[in-house]
Amino acid sequence: MPLDPSTRAALERLNAIHFVLTRNVTPVQARKRGKALMQLTAPDEPEPVARIENIHIPGPVGAIPLRIYTPPGYGPFPALIYFHGGGGVIGDLESEDRFCRRMTNQVGCLVVSVGYCLAPEYKVPTGPQECYAATCWFAAHAASYGGDASRIAVGGTSAGGNLAAVVAHMARDGGGPALTFQLLRVSWATIARRASFLFFYPPSEKVSHCCLPAA
Repeated sequence: MPLDPSTRAALERLNAIHFVLTRNVTPVQARKRGKALMQLTAPDEPEPVARIENIHIPGPVGAIPLRIYTPPGYGPFPALIYFHGGGGVIGDLESEDRFCRRMTNQVGCLVVSVGYCLAPEYKVPTGPQECYAATCWFAAHAASYGGDASRIAVGGTSAGGNLAAVVAHMARDGGGPALTFQLLRVSWATIARRASFLFFYPPSEKVSHCCLPAA
């Protein structure tokens, strides 16, 4: 049976970069492979947003890069502090750029993407500490970027979703920003909470397992 043309084209692009699906790679090699795959699937032109700012803020082990996406219109806007996925080892501001642009435009909120430090160069709890520092910093400076400090959410993909859940607990337990929402995309925290809903809540109780309350 012949391959679907789009599948064949994708395989040809993978062969062109000598892509090999194996776990036996170093963190540096995994990062290069991830960036190569991202370039293969990137659109010719990224989705435009009203404004994008790249800044650095003080962090526990050095400067933390942030990318702030602003929707069209007039603020103050709600804000989503977003942490990329990648198992805590790969990923950066670029790996979630398309999603952040889409969220900014479709939701009409500021999206603050956080470039936290990665393992194994930086051990736990550096990542959670940096994500929490970025959340606290933005809450204190939201007005300067058209944001509403009373409407700040945290979110992330995969390992980033786990970090969002950890940051919510850190904010609750440490007297940090009063977060309004968690957006946990394919995170283990979401899966575990979903299982608890399925097994321990009465069948008549309707509960959403897609997004969890902030506290």
